[in-house]
Amino acid sequence: MCDPGPSSLPEDGRHSVAIVGAGLAGLSAASRLRLRHGIHATLFEAQSRPGGRVLSRQLQHCGHEFVIDLGATWWHGTHGNAAYELVFENALRRDAPRKEEESDCWNEGDRALLFSTSAIVVDFNSHVRTSRIHPRLSLSVARAYDRAIGALSNVDSHPLKTGDNDRSMRDTLERSVNYDALPDFERCVFQTLDNLECCWNGCSNSTRDMSTHRSSQYITLPGDNVRPQHTGMTVVVDKLLSSLQPAQILYNKSVTSVHWQHEQGPHLHFSDCSLRKARAVLWTPSLNVTKQAVKQQLFRPQLPQFKLKHLEQRGQGVVEKVFVLLETHLLDFVSDAAVPIIWLPAPPPATLSCAAWCKGAFAILHSAEKRLVSFWLNGDPALELSQLSEKQALEQVSSFLSLVCDQKVSVTSVIRSNWCCNPFVLGSYSYPRLGCSLESVDRLADPLPSLEKPVLCFAGEGTHPHFYSTVHGAIESGYREADRIAAFLTRTPDVGPTATDTPRRQEKALTSDT
Repeated sequence: MCDPGPSSLPEDGRHSVAIVGAGLAGLSAASRLRLRHGIHATLFEAQSRPGGRVLSRQLQHCGHEFVIDLGATWWHGTHGNAAYELVFENALRRDAPRKEEESDCWNEGDRALLFSTSAIVVDFNSHVRTSRIHPRLSLSVARAYDRAIGALSNVDSHPLKTGDNDRSMRDTLERSVNYDALPDFERCVFQTLDNLECCWNGCSNSTRDMSTHRSSQYITLPGDNVRPQHTGMTVVVDKLLSSLQPAQILYNKSVTSVHWQHEQGPHLHFSDCSLRKARAVLWTPSLNVTKQAVKQQLFRPQLPQFKLKHLEQRGQGVVEKVFVLLETHLLDFVSDAAVPIIWLPAPPPATLSCAAWCKGAFAILHSAEKRLVSFWLNGDPALELSQLSEKQALEQVSSFLSLVCDQKVSVTSVIRSNWCCNPFVLGSYSYPRLGCSLESVDRLADPLPSLEKPVLCFAGEGTHPHFYSTVHGAIESGYREADRIAAFLTRTPDVGPTATDTPRRQEKALTSDT
């Protein structure tokens, strides 16, 4: 039996807050509590580093030094973006970062841009396995897909009426482009775009699992989508860490139970047999980790039924980022270009070594200067590649690139994000599942036991109703819960509704099981 020993929190630390997880939500909450409210918070991180799903790596290859992001990569919009404004405090009205942080820009609303150059077509029925096609052969489908995505923002945002059925994003897109009337080749283009959409939205194998109705709740911020290419997204983590004291974060502290209704206040038990007490607990792990915690009965007592119901209506997908360092330059390849891959529907011949995960790749990004190739996978293909050994991954990625590039490709190294294999993450980012209700989006962040007594609070990008799956959504959720906890602990009235409060929710305490 473990002897937890005494709590390490001081007896007079009645305003102490325990934060589970030192990702962006946890770090931003601790920073807000310390700087704005003068409240001490201790963060308990199961891993040996901070940042959660933000992880940048510095590489040296072919005489070049550069940074890759294995996790979050983009600031999605620059106006009103909490993450962007945190880094560039004097850039509240700017569209782009300062020169010393010059970043790549990408308009993710323009999927047709991916097909503005020639695409790679893989045809296993032909003696010529790969070929290049002119943009006009695929651009029309991409533009129609773009228009269909744009139309999603016009979906009625009110709760579905009784008897109405939610519609999957895939179903909505197929209807919009008249999928049944498309020729076979254009259907393959559509599938490439669907794989792209899955990676952007974090859903698993298909947009068939994503709610059209609830995805319309996502708010796109104005300004460019930019990437801090010289520092990586870790610059956000560093900025938050600079506002905290090193002793506020304890690493390798895996929670085994949260007793959130203990008569002496919430208690946290850890795998090292230690025990910590606090006045309030903020839970920030990912949705999939939270779901696993529910199955393992980590919360004691178990979370109420209304919380479990709404938790299941949100999904956290699997997206794998793969970076490949090459021994030599690729021939006949456009420098620094993202080239889409269109897979024609035929099985590879027995003589060709092509792993099943390969067909999940929708494009490859090539940087000739760095001899770097990267691509993304989602769902089952991502799981398959992430579970390979280093040797297997090197061989299969080399075969994949040799196939799509129609030349022998020698690979030096394969770097995989492997978020799905990380027991403290278990996936990429969140999305509204098919059948997700507006109430689910609105109530996932509700504290327990009630809004009036927020002893156990919840933060993380998956708890934000409008900025889910984003860096700024995670940060804003941390700010939201810090303000909520501070108002409770200091016994001061709330200055106004939090980011997830609505007039409906302010009228009643959310303690029911409905």
